[in-house]
Amino acid sequence: MGNRGAENVLDAVQAVLDGHGLDGVRVSVPHHPGRRDLSLFGLGQASPDDAESAVRELQALDSIESVSTGKREKVGVRLSSGCVAELGEMLESGEEGAVWTGDLLAGREVLVNFCDPNATKALHIGHLRNIAIGNAVAAILRSCGAQVTTQSQVGDVGRSVGEAMAGYEQRGDGGGSPPRGEKSDHFVGSCYSDYVMSVEAAGRGAEGLASDPALSREDEERDDLASELIERWRDGDPETVAVWRKIRDWVVDGHEQTLGRLNVSIDRLLFESEYLGEIDAVGDRLVETEVATETPGGAALYPTGDPSYPQLVLRRPDGHSTQYLRYLGLWNAIRPNMGSAESIQVMGDEWLSLARSNDRLLGCLAEGEEIHPSQCLVHGMVAVENQVVKSSLAAPWLADELLDEIAVHPEVERETQGDRQLAERISAITVLGMFIADSPEKRLSISREALFNPASNPGWALALGARAAWDRRFDGAPDPLPSDRDYRFLVAQSQVHRRLMQRSAAELNPVHLVRFHAHLCQWFLQSEQTPRLARAMRTMTSSGIASLGMPPLVDAGAVGQPA
Repeated sequence: MGNRGAENVLDAVQAVLDGHGLDGVRVSVPHHPGRRDLSLFGLGQASPDDAESAVRELQALDSIESVSTGKREKVGVRLSSGCVAELGEMLESGEEGAVWTGDLLAGREVLVNFCDPNATKALHIGHLRNIAIGNAVAAILRSCGAQVTTQSQVGDVGRSVGEAMAGYEQRGDGGGSPPRGEKSDHFVGSCYSDYVMSVEAAGRGAEGLASDPALSREDEERDDLASELIERWRDGDPETVAVWRKIRDWVVDGHEQTLGRLNVSIDRLLFESEYLGEIDAVGDRLVETEVATETPGGAALYPTGDPSYPQLVLRRPDGHSTQYLRYLGLWNAIRPNMGSAESIQVMGDEWLSLARSNDRLLGCLAEGEEIHPSQCLVHGMVAVENQVVKSSLAAPWLADELLDEIAVHPEVERETQGDRQLAERISAITVLGMFIADSPEKRLSISREALFNPASNPGWALALGARAAWDRRFDGAPDPLPSDRDYRFLVAQSQVHRRLMQRSAAELNPVHLVRFHAHLCQWFLQSEQTPRLARAMRTMTSSGIASLGMPPLVDAGAVGQPA
């Protein structure tokens, strides 16, 4: 793509400081408009000669008008009028130059694996955090110039699939098709949950190994219709295979519709059913090399060495692999095709023990070659009213239901005035922002009340800020005003975007970026919204939204906002 950006002012100032050995001096942009555009912290700790030499060089930069000689612990820097006008012209005209980041990771190849649903039910809000984080990380890396491939592993084998088939069979008359108006994945999900509830209500016993919440009953053996259907499927029974394929395709199609509503695109789906040979071979190798142990009953276990989670059940006594082994089998199968690419696996912290065992288990299989995934990004689970969301615990709040609620909410209807497409985009921005509102490692508690609070939901703040900036009354040609304090502040803030993109890409953490853009939107909403300020904010909000993988509020090349 080439370097299309103007020189970033923060980078230029930092380069001068580094050139004088002042790596302990920090350059930042104030949080509120004022007399200084930039601040230097720690210059007073440097020797007077080094500090004075650096100040002289900074004052010689075309982008710098002056450097204050007041308090040495916090030195103020004022940008030149020419710099403010040049950057402001870019922002107002919609050019990427002022916020360009496409050179930061140019040449890098990265695979980001996220979502990883079971083909048994609709996506729910427990999935949404994984999706929002994975999608945002992929978008950040892509905006930094990396060549990014997104991937998801679809669980279309295992106990839960048998339960979905059993629930479908019990509907009578072959289960039929989804009722008119009902999404296909919602229909399969109801078949699945109906069967699970009937089995639990009947009190049918299950023989299991150590109960493992991450496996959702996969470490249990039951003598029921679901188990019978799994065996028929494995034996290749044509009627059972046809039912299995129908159910899987219904769910995958429903998931794709939901992801489309969120503007989330997954380049490659890996179906576990297509790798059963590789998965079984990996289980055999781990036992043969004594990395895993085989019980007298035939189960394969991996001792983690962690007293809080002493073992991973890789294979059940009946020979069926668990999700742990299927994860290992799929990653090992695609390793030879990875080339020089890096790989990131996004997973919830119910899989933390697997993440900690990742390098050892896959390293044993790689035999000296690169291990993939090369990094596991583990995030906390989602809680509603202090209750962790898992489909195995109760009927969860579905992603489609959440999006539907937002699209018809009075707050959204007031902003969109009946524009359904705009309502869908605002819903997606609101949802994706909510699920990356906190650092990934923390548990995320959400509520309906917080959805439309810009202070707690950066997605809603972004949607409101972008909506206000794209009001048609602000249309017009660029008209920079370097003497305006708010305008100078916004131009200086635009230089922070690149720095936070670097940090977010390095840490694989979108929270810094989304909070920055949300706070900037809140400031704009509380400021005097002049046309020039609004036009500059259009580029800022569009850059933030795009870099976080959210749908554009306004299509590229549009002037003004949809009526």
